[in-house]
Amino acid sequence: MSKKKKAAAPKSIHDVMAKKAARPKLSETHTRRTFHVENKLLPIIDQLEATAPARGFKKELINVALRRVLREDYGIDV
Repeated sequence: MSKKKKAAAPKSIHDVMAKKAARPKLSETHTRRTFHVENKLLPIIDQLEATAPARGFKKELINVALRRVLREDYGIDV
C-alpha cells in the first residue's frame, strides 16, 4: 500500500496568506448559475456534503458530472 505524504504545515501566517493570494479567486474560474434539482436528489446530495472532508463538495460534484456527460454522451472532452 502506498501512503500519501501530508503537506508540511505552514511556517507562518505570511506563508498561509501568500499561498491563498497565489491561487485564483473562484469568481475568476467559475460562473454562478441557478438550476432546478429534483427534490428526491437534494437530501442525498446534502447528506454526502455533510460527510465530505472539505468545502466545495456540491461544486465539484456538479462539475465532475457535467464533464462526464459531455465526454461520454457528446464526445466533448473538457
